[in-house]
Amino acid sequence: MTCDETKVKVIQFLANTDLHKHLPMQLILNPTIQNPRRREQALDWATKPYRFFEILEIMTKRAGFERAPDFYNAAEISAQVYSNLQDSDHQVSRKTALKCIVALKLDYLDASLLMGVGGYNFDWADKKDLIFIYCIMHNIFDWFTIKLLLHDLADYNLV
Repeated sequence: MTCDETKVKVIQFLANTDLHKHLPMQLILNPTIQNPRRREQALDWATKPYRFFEILEIMTKRAGFERAPDFYNAAEISAQVYSNLQDSDHQVSRKTALKCIVALKLDYLDASLLMGVGGYNFDWADKKDLIFIYCIMHNIFDWFTIKLLLHDLADYNLV
């Protein structure tokens, strides 16, 4: 699908507010229903006081990143930002959390969990979040497309 075709689909998704009412629960329940181990892990992460970096480390290993530079380059974050994430007192920025989600190619459940551990959540009334949700739902994880959609449809720069 071309960027223009994707943009049209995202515009249709943004306009379909009836879909937004039921979709969050479906996106969370579908993967967990099908995998009991995943359901247990999700409950554990959601109910215990994990630090952002602890969950991030688990997810980076699961995604196949063997070295930290491979991950933080894929996430388009600096080595300094990555280093700061390791500090238990550091509050991850929303943009950094979103960049991690894209680099890890997370589904909605894991993306929501990582955002939650970072102190954030997806806002289903916010255009930029809906664009991220659409990309997650449709496995769109290339930076060019995501940045173009965010810029053109939500006037948001993920820099």
